[in-house]
Amino acid sequence: MIFSTIEFFIFYVIVLPVALALRRSRTSHIFLLAASFFFYMSWNAYFILLLLASISVDYFVAPRISVSKTEKERKGWLL
Repeated sequence: MIFSTIEFFIFYVIVLPVALALRRSRTSHIFLLAASFFFYMSWNAYFILLLLASISVDYFVAPRISVSKTEKERKGWLL
């Protein structure tokens, strides 16, 4: 899905109001995750693997960065 297409405009017109309506609930995270999956998969279904890999790395590394005591340790986790 390319940003300058009518498909993206339709996607945006649907996702934005729903995301704004759900912004104070836990459901908003699930909805935005599903919308992200749909967006990435609309161009090539294999991109879901890239997105899942990125989510997995972020999920496990981010807490370790936040509890690191030194800047060197934080940079090591970031790398």
